[in-house]
Amino acid sequence: MGDHVVDYFAKALADATGSRKQMLKVVGGVILAAVVPSLDPPLGAAGTRAQKRCRRKHGLYLSKGTCHCAPKCVGNDPDKFHCRSDACFCYETVDPPPDKVGFCASITGNYSQPGCRSTSECKEPGTRCVPVLFPTNCPACPPATCASGQACINGVCKYTYCVPPCAEG
Repeated sequence: MGDHVVDYFAKALADATGSRKQMLKVVGGVILAAVVPSLDPPLGAAGTRAQKRCRRKHGLYLSKGTCHCAPKCVGNDPDKFHCRSDACFCYETVDPPPDKVGFCASITGNYSQPGCRSTSECKEPGTRCVPVLFPTNCPACPPATCASGQACINGVCKYTYCVPPCAEG
């Protein structure tokens, strides 16, 4: 219902030629058009609730991907970040935006390419390069100081691997 309804209503009132039934329909339509949008929750409300849940877990909220709450570097309990099943964890991929997403990864699959710096280095189909944040120490780096199997991601040494996706279901 747009401006044409209001215009129709204004013209009908000005002319006073419309029937009572027509006036009631128009008034009802105007009221309905004003009330209905306020009944829906805001479009971002679900995302906001998910962000709050993730923040309470001390996680990193990810708006895109197959999961949306990944652990940060220090002090996170890995059991808080399961996705789909107990055999899967949510990780943030190491790729730069817009390719940085939440990735629900199998913790029982074959991890490969230790020290990967991007998903493009992953050779197996469907695998993504993710920082495996456990143990919880994440020293700062210039690239030369990271240990074997680590990559310097956003100035922090992190163990990275190409990991397979969690099975659907």
